[in-house]
Amino acid sequence: MLSKFKKPDLEEIYWLLRLGRSKFKATIYDIRQNPGEYISEPVFFLSTGRCGTKWFSELLKNDKKNAVFHNPVPSFAAQSKLVFEIISKSNFNLTAEERKLIYEIFFSGREQYLRYTYKTGKKYIETNNYITFFTPVLHKIFPEARFVHLVRHPAEFVRSGLQRGYYSGKPSDEARRIGPFQQRI
Repeated sequence: MLSKFKKPDLEEIYWLLRLGRSKFKATIYDIRQNPGEYISEPVFFLSTGRCGTKWFSELLKNDKKNAVFHNPVPSFAAQSKLVFEIISKSNFNLTAEERKLIYEIFFSGREQYLRYTYKTGKKYIETNNYITFFTPVLHKIFPEARFVHLVRHPAEFVRSGLQRGYYSGKPSDEARRIGPFQQRI
C-alpha cells in the first residue's frame, strides 16, 4: 500500500516548508520559455545595500501571498560586479550575446525560486541588492516587473559600510564596485 506514495525529495520538502503547498505545475523549462507568463509582476528592490532592504523583506513577508527573498543563494555578489562591468563597457547598449549571458546568470541562480513561486501561486519579490545591475535584462525578461529604488544618504552608507569593515582588505571586497574616482580605504 505504501508503495503507491511518491517518496518526497529534500528539495520539495525545503520549498514546501519555505513557501507552502504547490497549487500549479510547471517545469523550469516551461518558465524559461515565457517567464512573464508564469511570474506575474515580480518586484525587485534596487539599492546599494545598507538602506533598509531587510526591513522591507520582513514587512512584505507578513503577507502570505508574497514569496520574499532577501538573501537568495547564490547572492550574485561576484556576478553583479561582472554584470556592472559588461553594462558599463557597452554603455547600456547590450548585444544579444551580452543579454543572453546576463539572462543565463540570472536564471542559473533563480530557477527554483521562480519555479516554486509560480507553483505556490505567490508574488515573487527580491530585495537582494546584488540584483540591481541586472535591471536592464530583468526588464526584458519580465516586462510587467515593478522596480523599487531605495536611496540612502551617501555619508550614512559609507558610515554603515565602515562599521561592517567594507574595503578593509577582505576577500569579499573584490565583489564590491570601485568607480574610477574611488580609492580603496
